[in-house]
Amino acid sequence: FLGTISFFFLCFLFLGLPRETSFISYGATWSSPYARSLGISSQEGLKAVLDDLGIRQIRIPVYWALIERSPGKYAWEELDQQLDAIARRGGRVTLAIGQKVPRWPECWLPDWVKTASTPDRGEAAIKFLRDVVRHTASHPAVKAYQVENEPLFPFGDCPFISLSHVKREITFVRSLDRSLGFSHAIYTTDSGEFT
Repeated sequence: FLGTISFFFLCFLFLGLPRETSFISYGATWSSPYARSLGISSQEGLKAVLDDLGIRQIRIPVYWALIERSPGKYAWEELDQQLDAIARRGGRVTLAIGQKVPRWPECWLPDWVKTASTPDRGEAAIKFLRDVVRHTASHPAVKAYQVENEPLFPFGDCPFISLSHVKREITFVRSLDRSLGFSHAIYTTDSGEFT
């Protein structure tokens, strides 16, 4: 009995009572390929997230393999439609950009990049980041860029991405964003695994 009381007392000392939070802002990640794999229309599904759930903070992965299927030829239509739909509702978007973004296979490299050497793949990634930021920075819905998604976590069908390259990408995106006259939040993510 004394052990039980001591346990709860120690828990109270170290954990305390939960505090009520005055403001919580929930968000969601919207993945068009994942929606389609579930038989959901990308545009209708996003509309339901925005209108039925009322979510206004959306992370959208920019899938390189779907945007730039051949070098320098871009298919921006679906991304533009998503950004416009979110902007019409006053939403805010974080674009996840880079070689590794959310949802399997994690790395969405176009076929034309998969066989490139590591340095060439890195340069192609920088060019892709450049073109994504140039295309989206002025959109009113875009509030942040997430450069890579858990890039140092060895998961997914992905080639190795070095820490120095991730730092280079972040520095590049920040510099480009500022040179275009913006100051979007720019960050990356860590899985929390193996740390």
